[in-house]
Amino acid sequence: MKGTVKVGITLVIVILLMLGLTSLAFAWSTGYLGVSNYAQCGYEDRAGRQYVTNLHNEIKSWTSNSYIKTDNNAWAKHMIVSQSGGDGTADSVNFFAWSGHGLTTTNYQTAHPNSANGTLLNHGTYGELISDYNARTFEIEWGPDKMRWATMYTCRFGSWSNTTKQNYYKKMFKGLRLLMAFDTVMYLDSREGTEYGKRLTNGQYIRTAFVDAAKIYQKNHGFTVKTAVGGWNSAWNDTRYSSTSRAPNWSDSSFTRQVTTVS
Repeated sequence: MKGTVKVGITLVIVILLMLGLTSLAFAWSTGYLGVSNYAQCGYEDRAGRQYVTNLHNEIKSWTSNSYIKTDNNAWAKHMIVSQSGGDGTADSVNFFAWSGHGLTTTNYQTAHPNSANGTLLNHGTYGELISDYNARTFEIEWGPDKMRWATMYTCRFGSWSNTTKQNYYKKMFKGLRLLMAFDTVMYLDSREGTEYGKRLTNGQYIRTAFVDAAKIYQKNHGFTVKTAVGGWNSAWNDTRYSSTSRAPNWSDSSFTRQVTTVS
C-alpha cells in the first residue's frame, strides 16, 4: 500500500513538473507601441495607447513584458529592420502589437507614430509620409530574432491591393508565424484590446481571437471593415500554448492570407 502511495505521489509530481516546464518553455515575451496623442500630426488623436494597455493588462498574468512605449516614446525605428535604420526593438519579443494611425500609398503601407524617432516635428510642415515618423512595409522584416506573432491595430497594414504591396507584405515574414492586421480602414476602439486579450487568455486561436474581437467593435461605424490575417500554415491554429519556434520565410506554398469582413 505504501509503495502504491509513493508511486502515485511521484507520478503527480512528475506531471506537475512537466506542466510547469511546458508553461515556462512557451511563455511569451511581449512588447507594445501605442499612440493616442497626435499633436504633431494632421490626423486626429486615436486610442492607440489605451488599446495596447488594455491588451497587456489582459495577458500579463501569463506573459513576460519587455516594454510598453506610448505616445512620443513610440517610434517608427522600433519597428524597422536595422539595415534601414531601425533598432530591432519590435523583433526582440515574441508577441508584438502596434496601435495608432496607419497610412497607405500606391505601393506600401505604414505604421504612423506622432514622434519623429524622439524629435517633435510638425507633420504638416514636413509631410505625413517622411521616413522619420513612418515604419514602411518595405523596411520591415520580423522574425530573425524573436518575434513570432504581430498585431497591427491600424488601417490597411495588411492590404494586398497590388502586386508591389503583396511582395512587401510577404517580405516581412522572416520567422514570423502570424500577422494580425486589417485590409481596410478600421476604427480604433480600446475595448477591442480587452476583448482580444481575454480571448487569448482563454486559449482561443490567436487569429480568431483577433477577428472575433473585431467583429464586436468594428461594427456600425458607417464603412466596411475587413481583417487580414496572414501566416505559416503550420501556425494557423496557434494559441497561447504554442511553440515560439521561428517559421520559415514566406512561400506561397506554405503560407496563407485570409480576409474576413467584420462589419
